[in-house]
Amino acid sequence: MNRPTSESDVPDRPRSTRMGRTLALTGMADLWHTMRKDEKRPPDFTGLVLMVASAACFSLMAVFIRLFLEKCPSQSVVFTRAVAMTLVFGCMAWVKGVPLVGRQPGKLVLRGLLGYGAVSCYFWSVNHVGIADAVLLQYSHPIFVALLAPMILGEIPGRWHWPLVAIAFCGLAVVVGSGSALGGAIRTEALVGLLGSLLSGLAYITIRKLSSTEHPLTILVWFPAVM
Repeated sequence: MNRPTSESDVPDRPRSTRMGRTLALTGMADLWHTMRKDEKRPPDFTGLVLMVASAACFSLMAVFIRLFLEKCPSQSVVFTRAVAMTLVFGCMAWVKGVPLVGRQPGKLVLRGLLGYGAVSCYFWSVNHVGIADAVLLQYSHPIFVALLAPMILGEIPGRWHWPLVAIAFCGLAVVVGSGSALGGAIRTEALVGLLGSLLSGLAYITIRKLSSTEHPLTILVWFPAVM
């Protein structure tokens, strides 16, 4: 059976299948981590379901952008999304009586700037790279979190932590250099997608620091407000 010789000959189904498998494996890894983290407390399956639903909605957002907003400037999409999120989360915070002024405004602004950079890179890559590849690159952020969290948060990694991080980066290199829409070598489009993933990882680490003093809705309001 001959292999496809051009990008147009490559069917979309295998890339979609690869994206689905990646999200499924990510969910399984989160489930295993939650079950092992604290055996005295039952795992939070509701949180895991919400994480999977969030990933699915984020992927559908990319499809929506590619279908209906391909000719719209990416920064216009980022701005409109930020305004809508600020209104929604602001109303939720007002109804629940959550203070909008946080205790760590500097870190809240930093989280917003990191999120802005991550979303901007993601939306740009969606219009310049295949959707499946753009989502795969974006959801490589757990690798960067695993790399940077021990250094920034001072967490003590397990015995297999660094070998598994190295293996994960090897897998990421295979994805970037595979015969997909990214081409056989690392190009600007791939680097932008990887930058967005790195910024997402840093944003999640910042959220971890903020979670000790800030209400979740306060963090959610500041993110789109800064963006």
